[in-house]
Amino acid sequence: MNLRLPKKDKFIGIPPGTPVFKGEKKTDKVELKLIEYSENFYSEKEIQISELLELLKDSAKIKWLIVTGLHDTKIIGQIGEIFNIKHLIIEDILDTGHHPKIDFFDNFIFIASKIIDYNETSKTVHSEHLSLLFGKDYVVTFLEQQSDYFNKIKERIKNNSGRITKLGPDYLNYTVLDYVIDNYYLLIDKLGYDIDKLEEAVASNPTKEQLSLIHKFKGVLIYINRLVKPLRDIVRRLETEKSPLIKETTYEYLRDLYDHVVQVTDMFESYRETLTVILDIFITSQGNKLNEVMKVLTIIATIFIPITFIAGVYGMNFRFMPELGWHYGYYLALFLMIAIVIGMLIYFKRKKWF
Repeated sequence: MNLRLPKKDKFIGIPPGTPVFKGEKKTDKVELKLIEYSENFYSEKEIQISELLELLKDSAKIKWLIVTGLHDTKIIGQIGEIFNIKHLIIEDILDTGHHPKIDFFDNFIFIASKIIDYNETSKTVHSEHLSLLFGKDYVVTFLEQQSDYFNKIKERIKNNSGRITKLGPDYLNYTVLDYVIDNYYLLIDKLGYDIDKLEEAVASNPTKEQLSLIHKFKGVLIYINRLVKPLRDIVRRLETEKSPLIKETTYEYLRDLYDHVVQVTDMFESYRETLTVILDIFITSQGNKLNEVMKVLTIIATIFIPITFIAGVYGMNFRFMPELGWHYGYYLALFLMIAIVIGMLIYFKRKKWF
């Protein structure tokens, strides 16, 4: 997880639309998987870029091209030429640090989003750049490395489950976005469980390690919020802007998707507020502990004030002090000190000072 934007010093001055990969290489080769389907047909196979143009000619079926790996700019550029994707959009696909966005064009709609995973052991998150675009009879998704991420959607298509095979690419696009957002709910559950445990621990016994964890979780939520919050505008635009590529029946699902996005962003925001409360509890608990220590030290110091006075008086080296020659003087002074201590402890106890 890196809260800062990736360094792009070496890309400064490059003409806009230049196909340059900006990110970390996460897979050895670029993999192209083409899924073709209709209500009574399903086909899935790995293909080469040279086969793609010929396979797209069959307009009777919906095509879903899943591209895994973004580091080979030549292949991504060829895909862009085949689907007539503008150079500026190719640049956004290759930039893994690009923020989520949406663009409408005559022949396709482009969406950039993020897949986010949470590691419960290290308490960190990492994201993967997801780009998807859909046109009249196709959907193309670009992933950095998770080639099996959409397996559940593939199963729905293969088993002809639900409406997905009866509706068009716009519904498939909705399904992909809905799946990404559903996985945010899993992220919320895992993160929420850890934050709840942290709150209980801080309330019972605050430690320095917990303070470090509070700041770590705050950083995680800032990072997640930066990636998830733009989805509200993306789905809102999908829901409200009319496009010939989106059927009227799909807008109903997009409105429901917008509700989910709002709920997800609100949950992440509530966790940020919860962490602020936990931090306040931690600071208050530490202050209370310090107050308890100061109270004990103050009581001890107060008890020793009269004892020190008595010891100081009889520790003076004056020659004529009546008690210095008395046989029981030492015992009386000691008894007086003990009596004062006991009397003060009884007084403090009755006042409920400890």
